[in-house]
Amino acid sequence: FHSSAYPPKSECAKILTLAIAILMTHSGEEVAMFGNRRKGRSESALQRIESDLLGKPDDTATLPQHVSLPKNSGIVLIGDFLEAPETIEKNFLSFTGHGGGMVIQILDPAEIELPYDGRIIFEEPGAQQHETIGNVTSIREAYKQRIAEHLRFMENLCRSRDWPYFLHRTDRAIRDTLLHIWMETE
Repeated sequence: FHSSAYPPKSECAKILTLAIAILMTHSGEEVAMFGNRRKGRSESALQRIESDLLGKPDDTATLPQHVSLPKNSGIVLIGDFLEAPETIEKNFLSFTGHGGGMVIQILDPAEIELPYDGRIIFEEPGAQQHETIGNVTSIREAYKQRIAEHLRFMENLCRSRDWPYFLHRTDRAIRDTLLHIWMETE
């Protein structure tokens, strides 16, 4: 989902992924896309990441099941994380080993604020399911409370693992999110 006025979440995720990889290599870290064991800190490592990002569809699946992180490694997870909390928690708990992590949740402002009026139809991408709300104003406060609870859940889940958590809204500049990440994790 994305509002027409803002870039798609997938585009923001790809830019953030590559920018973080560049910053990490400049700090002497080795980087690779998840599942690609060819890590490095060279221009070719960054090109592999770029190639992987351009080759991935925008609707990539949820987190992989049971991942063992190598010693002294870390993982950066970037997505909207709008699955059910129990699914997210189960997937996060499957990351084992000695590695650390960081989570960047990307949301469109409409997913946080539900700014619509009148009748609205919610449809799940790729599914036949949909929900029609006759007067979206009547559910706005409950919706905003539920999304706020979900954001707190994500923050608490990350905190319980000692992983930094960041929220990027697509109506904000990516450079501001990168600066915030850099300042918090340095």
